[in-house]
Amino acid sequence: MTSDALARAPADTPTATEIDRCTHPEGDDSAEGCPARHAVLPLPAGLPASPVDGLSYRLWTGAEPTAQACLRHPFVQGMATGELPRLAFQHYLGQDFVYLKSFAKAYELTLPKCQTGEVRDAVASFIDGVNKELMLHEGYAASWGVSMDSVTAAPATTAYTDFLLEVASCPNMGVDHVFAAMAPCARLYGYLACQLARAYVGRWEASPYARWIRSYSADEYLALPALQEQLLDRMAGRVAEAELQRLYDRAMDLELGFFEAASACLLLPALKAVA
Repeated sequence: MTSDALARAPADTPTATEIDRCTHPEGDDSAEGCPARHAVLPLPAGLPASPVDGLSYRLWTGAEPTAQACLRHPFVQGMATGELPRLAFQHYLGQDFVYLKSFAKAYELTLPKCQTGEVRDAVASFIDGVNKELMLHEGYAASWGVSMDSVTAAPATTAYTDFLLEVASCPNMGVDHVFAAMAPCARLYGYLACQLARAYVGRWEASPYARWIRSYSADEYLALPALQEQLLDRMAGRVAEAELQRLYDRAMDLELGFFEAASACLLLPALKAVA
């Protein structure tokens, strides 16, 4: 990693094995060494709500190794332990704001592709949700001393937004392609937040980044990726699944790159954050 502070996991951070044991609902809750296991298991896992043989779940399964890499990333772990450097989170907030604006734009470009009123209404609701999140996000960032006027897109952010806009604007790609490219973001955040809440129960609540975990593990938020996955499942079979998996995998890789860039900002900050 680019910083000793991020690369070094605290001594009492759950190991990869402990995370696996504590965050998979099918795991054995009697295993010794699983922190607060009886309190952990009832919490949501953040996994796709579609059937295990559904398209969304298959796409998730194909990209799960990258999702696990995101979960174990020091940036993500540091949000739960509270040991993530402030500057890294400030950088992340600024870049996330830039990303979300393009995320909303990609949905807007998708509207003409919608062939049914149900899908069109859903996409419109996604746009409304992202726009509301942007308004809240700006205020939240300000509370961390981050002014959006000082933000410039980092290369990792540009790579991600360019990818989404390219897929959404491509005349040869339909709504199923766009959903496959955009679903990983919403699903991954729900997954990460739920997994952190389960693995660090009794500890994450005291983290200065607890609001991130609380927001993305809330039922209200988890309903959003579930709806998109439900719609995507209904589109199964329209195009080669390998095409959708390629888009899904690429988006997941870019998610990991987003966390990597937030770590790298400790050496090369992309914004002027107020201490």
